Amino acid sequence: MTAALDIDRVSHSFGSVAALTDVSLHVPRGGFTALLGVNGAGKTTLFSLITRLYDNTSGTIRVAGHDLRRAPRQALSEIMHLVRAAAEDDDIHIDKAVAESEKTTASRNMALLYYLQSHDNLLNPPEMVMGTYAHQCAIEMTCRQLARAGRMLAMLPDVPAMISPLRARRINALMMTCGQYDGSGNFAFRVGLPGKSGVGGGILLVAPGVASVAVWSPGLDGYGNSQVGTWLAERIAGYTGWSVFAP
Repeated sequence: MTAALDIDRVSHSFGSVAALTDVSLHVPRGGFTALLGVNGAGKTTLFSLITRLYDNTSGTIRVAGHDLRRAPRQALSEIMHLVRAAAEDDDIHIDKAVAESEKTTASRNMALLYYLQSHDNLLNPPEMVMGTYAHQCAIEMTCRQLARAGRMLAMLPDVPAMISPLRARRINALMMTCGQYDGSGNFAFRVGLPGKSGVGGGILLVAPGVASVAVWSPGLDGYGNSQVGTWLAERIAGYTGWSVFAP
């Protein structure tokens, strides 16, 4: 019978600090296992690996026989499934021409991927990771589809819980601090909401617990963000009082 949880020689490090080294654990279906250890033994890190908050540096973790470390093609399929389910719309696709264009202008990203690989912080070959990244950057959506997909990040009521509140909070924090490229600080000051822009001119705004808003205007500013879209996002935040920095 397939085990409920099978951990085989799992190791994980935070920079140069080893948190787990060669940990193995087998939990049979219907079984009960207690994990005991002193503070700093790595219990929280192990649970974070099992729940996919982190990627284990080495080893395998299988839940009901499924390896939690995914191949890039599988990851892309899961991304598309998540986006379509979040928007409740299956008419969302990848623009292959845009994906190819993204790959042909990705020299800097490829350099970063090879740098990560040189420090053993990449689970798959750089070319495969770049292909996955380029394709997920080329997901084609309307404003309505984007706004509806963003509801999962806003954790709105009556919307299926696609991700955990902790993961939504983490993503929103990343969007607030770096979702607008080098213009993120200025955007945070002007708008005061988590937001993610794309070079196609779209911007997704998230007001946690309140709303998900998508705007689109193709003219870009010097940072690569929609110029009119940013202006409109600022007006929306000012009119509604949604900015996290509003008095």
